Amino acid sequence: MEPILKVPANGMPKSQSSSSELLHAHVHFEDVDMSTPTLIEMHPFDPVKQAELLHEALKGIVAKNKVVMTILTTHNNFQRQRIAAAYSSQYHKNLTTVIKHELNIVGHYEQTLLALLQPPADYDAHELHHALSASKLLLDEETLIEILCSRNNHDLHHIRTAYMARTYYMYRRV
Repeated sequence: MEPILKVPANGMPKSQSSSSELLHAHVHFEDVDMSTPTLIEMHPFDPVKQAELLHEALKGIVAKNKVVMTILTTHNNFQRQRIAAAYSSQYHKNLTTVIKHELNIVGHYEQTLLALLQPPADYDAHELHHALSASKLLLDEETLIEILCSRNNHDLHHIRTAYMARTYYMYRRV
């Protein structure tokens, strides 16, 4: 029988699993309150340990997609940023670049993994740019409304900064 990684209502797993346990585990949620965020800070949290698990999963001929997805989806964005920074400092490689090149994935799955590694403002700026870059007949109004109407002023300021940096960088490259 495959082990079960139990995640209680507080979102904290009962054990820090090895990559082989994560690879064969089924995630089971106990008494999840749907009114609270599903990705709260995981405790205990060791970004270096998580970076090591990712490195182990990404090396070799066959990358372990399930381990990578489990690590990225069981930590909140702040923790994922710390994992990516720990990975970069420990292995001198950008985690996003490694995931792009080591995992043999394309399409929505790849986009999802890469999106999980972006800070929220950068992701929103990317989505706004994509929504505004569409042809005038196909303007993605739903994305514009969702982002611009659901964020507070502080978030919008960070999105604006990320958007300006993104567009400046894109036009500098041309």
